[in-house]
Amino acid sequence: MTLLFMTLLLAGALGAAAAPQPGTKTMGPPGKPVVDASFQLRAPEGWSVEKKPGGAVLTGPAAEGLPARVILRYVRPGHALYADPHAYMARLTKPSSIPMKGWKNGPVEKTVAAGRRALRLERDTTEFIPPESMASKEVAVREEHLAVYASAGFYLLVYSAPRSIDAAQRRVWRGIVAGFKPKF
Repeated sequence: MTLLFMTLLLAGALGAAAAPQPGTKTMGPPGKPVVDASFQLRAPEGWSVEKKPGGAVLTGPAAEGLPARVILRYVRPGHALYADPHAYMARLTKPSSIPMKGWKNGPVEKTVAAGRRALRLERDTTEFIPPESMASKEVAVREEHLAVYASAGFYLLVYSAPRSIDAAQRRVWRGIVAGFKPKF
């Protein structure tokens, strides 16, 4: 009888220890799948997904009134402004006719994403929140543009986040890129 009681007591203690504790999150899948005719990826846990024609917009945590965001888009061959990743980067790095204080482009770098050749650019910019107000607040933003070659056309992945949360969101961005699966 005592042995049975001790066994039941031990089993109950082990079961309680294995059960999720109040206030803790159980680990589930790394996020919801985002599937398009041209790509597949997993959205980070807690991020919203808005499907767009030829792409998607993922929206994450916000700071200073501005959310972290990832835009994914397939650029078809023959695009009027961006014939290829080089044309996109050339247009993006073209000097502005109105220089903005604090805006800075890094170098365009060759890299690999999803096992494919890609071009990458990091830049510092700003956004005004709210944009339509005369009393807007300027928010420093960090961007990363990744143009990934496809068999025809290319994929464009653009990350942006307020600099105040960039370090934490950059890890999430790296996870999105690592899970990106192009279909063309």
